Amino acid sequence: MHASAVSAAFDALAREAKFRHLHQMSGWVDLTDKQIWDDYVRDTVNGKVLPGDRVFEAGCGVLAFLRSLQETMPLESRKLTLGGVDGAPKTVELVRNELAAPEDKDNFYVGLVPDCLQSVPDNSWDVVVCNSVFQYINDKELAKKAVEQMIRIAKRWVIIADVLDAKYHDVSNARIKHLGWTKDVPEYRSYDKVWWEENFDAGENLVSIRHVECQYYARRKERYVVYIEKNAPITDASAVMSRAGKGT
Repeated sequence: MHASAVSAAFDALAREAKFRHLHQMSGWVDLTDKQIWDDYVRDTVNGKVLPGDRVFEAGCGVLAFLRSLQETMPLESRKLTLGGVDGAPKTVELVRNELAAPEDKDNFYVGLVPDCLQSVPDNSWDVVVCNSVFQYINDKELAKKAVEQMIRIAKRWVIIADVLDAKYHDVSNARIKHLGWTKDVPEYRSYDKVWWEENFDAGENLVSIRHVECQYYARRKERYVVYIEKNAPITDASAVMSRAGKGT
């Protein structure tokens, strides 16, 4: 990852008082309506996170995604255990001191993917999410290692969101040149959709890809979400039919 430029940009955003919402301090500065952000998060998660789950975010920023996710849980069972890692030290300091719940603050630390995930135990988080990070990973081999680590530490799902589609690479990079906070950030990386299936849709895991349906998310045609179901169950249809027959 382009550590110095990216970390500095996000640390600067975390200190900006002009932004009203956490997601704006996470880089989504053009999205001024929190309801749209919440709809985006809900759409992205797509029912994969359950009440009481342990959810880890690689590239957690100022917890904009995780806190919105927490708010989508039913009131009677809203509590999630949250954790994450981010490459911007001042951002993580803000998370630990002010933004994370007291019982979660020790679950957040500074580091860059993929190396920062190596110390996380296997199968220790129900769902691992990574939102709008992969455009900053400057090498496809590092990206592959990052996904492998995420799969290792997840119990059920890995959700990698806001991935830049390779066919929109030039359009997207032309746009960021005109944004103030991205002027020092290197060119965004993009990914062909087939890259995910070629590398991770094997063995017991299952890859699926979709675009969010939140119509007010302006980048939804250019970006997509990758879902990796770990140890995806496959039920024998004949066994199901047999049980159904016995019940009649």
